[in-house]
Amino acid sequence: MNKLEVKDILKDNKLPEGWVKTILADPNFFKTIGSGIYPFKGTRLYLSTSSIEGTKIISIEEIITYKKRPSRANMQPRKGLVAFAKMRSTLKVLLVNDELEKNYILSTGFSLIESKLSPNYLFQYFLSFLFNHQKNILAEGTTQEAISNDDFEKIFIILPSSFLEQQKIAEILETVDDTIEKTDAIIEKYKRIKQGLMQDLLTIGITAFEFEKDKLIADVKKVFDSGDHRFGREENLVSHLSRHLENFFPEWDVDNEVEKNNERQRPDIIVHKRGMDKNLFAIEVKKNENLNAIKLDIEKLEDVMLGDYHYEDAVFIGFYIENFEAVFKLSEKVNFILVPKNGEIKVKSHVRRFKDSPLGKIPEEWEVVKLGEVATILLSNVDKKIFPQEIKVKLCNYLEVYKHDYIFKNVNFSIGSVNIREYQKFRVDKGDVIITKDSEEFDDIAKSAYVGGEIEDLICGYHLCLIKPKINIIAGQYLAMVLWFEKYNKQFQNKANGITRFGISKETIENALLPLPSLPEQRRIVSILSQTDEAIEKEQRYKEKLERIKQGLMEDLLTGEVRTNYLIKEGVESV
Repeated sequence: MNKLEVKDILKDNKLPEGWVKTILADPNFFKTIGSGIYPFKGTRLYLSTSSIEGTKIISIEEIITYKKRPSRANMQPRKGLVAFAKMRSTLKVLLVNDELEKNYILSTGFSLIESKLSPNYLFQYFLSFLFNHQKNILAEGTTQEAISNDDFEKIFIILPSSFLEQQKIAEILETVDDTIEKTDAIIEKYKRIKQGLMQDLLTIGITAFEFEKDKLIADVKKVFDSGDHRFGREENLVSHLSRHLENFFPEWDVDNEVEKNNERQRPDIIVHKRGMDKNLFAIEVKKNENLNAIKLDIEKLEDVMLGDYHYEDAVFIGFYIENFEAVFKLSEKVNFILVPKNGEIKVKSHVRRFKDSPLGKIPEEWEVVKLGEVATILLSNVDKKIFPQEIKVKLCNYLEVYKHDYIFKNVNFSIGSVNIREYQKFRVDKGDVIITKDSEEFDDIAKSAYVGGEIEDLICGYHLCLIKPKINIIAGQYLAMVLWFEKYNKQFQNKANGITRFGISKETIENALLPLPSLPEQRRIVSILSQTDEAIEKEQRYKEKLERIKQGLMEDLLTGEVRTNYLIKEGVESV
């Protein structure tokens, strides 16, 4: 719905049959509740307009008593009243229920309306573009633009005269609201899961074995269930395991050593990339529980595969192992998958050791590095001015980074211009990370976004820092995820300077400390967290679809363009 459509709808000749047009100041329909609250004992929760986001309470401004409260804490909610924030371009609406009446006091930044209409209908109407467009036009002020009670004479309300039709309209819209609320709950659940995963993955990490454990166990189970382990020599068992591993790890090369030779140090199976320095698993296989023979295999895995050849992980797979506790004790560095005769697989992961660091305890294999050691740091000075002699570009500005964890070409970038030097220096490439270096809010310092795709002629704008990772050391997406994690992000905020606006220097950014696992482990961490991000994104897209559906329904139902009469039984009551 656009501005012209609003004007047309508010004309008398556009009203459907059985609908009326009135004003918010009409005493036949509405009563504006003035300021002033009833004396109360104990404490209440004070809600300012900033406590509300949409229709939800997101924070408590203050816990108050009747005698000790801010002067603006002076609006008394009562069940059935509808409150809306009076400021321009603010969508904050509350339908007062028992809980709000009993425990809360509202700010004078809200208008409280008592109505002879269905309260649920009025609540939905206050959420509509039809109402908020009028509110925004009338809002005035120097420090804060808002409407006053006098403006209620100029705000038109259209409604069905049938109370039941009002209720039916509200009921339909509430059905969509309920679905949106449930989707919000799912999104919040995934976000909590992600925070828990970040706590583990960015402080404890994940080994190759833990990441791929299910595939390895499935391989062993497949061989056991098929009976391939029962017949032939150990070399035959190795061949069967290798064949199945090729299916479980199609992106890797799986080679096996079937010729046993005491001079050879190659393990039974290796999962690697031929011709490249990428070694995933070294695997030894045994078909009996001869501890001396097993011990020799374990020593080979520890000394040669984990030592000289730097495999990500070493795995011992044993069949017909009954004394599994004794085998487990042979090594803390090797992972074990053991199968007794009954087929109940026993698994033991290698023990990861930790060390103290400036960032707290981290795995022994990890390093702590300064951000400036693993990336190039560029503070942008590109503003939004356009000069005809310069190169026309897309600008990635503060809001694009603030609102998005990932930057793709579907983001609505503004247009700007740069000179050749600025184009070369601040051009954004896939794999880059952009962070906010200045903000009016302390908590918004160093908010990061990962550039997930190639975007032609995209330039990093003012108030931002462009970070170009050294890709042979650190993965850009891993870096962005580290910066998302509050434990590591806090160091930027602790060093921010300012009073009304906060900022961090290039030196602060360069000296920020980061945990640095190996590149393969970085990719594993990214893979796990990305799955959660994809789930969140999927639900957010669904929520946006629902919001578009609701917006369309509001335009149809709150204007009478689509009637609900056929849903209402005979015996309609009127206001």
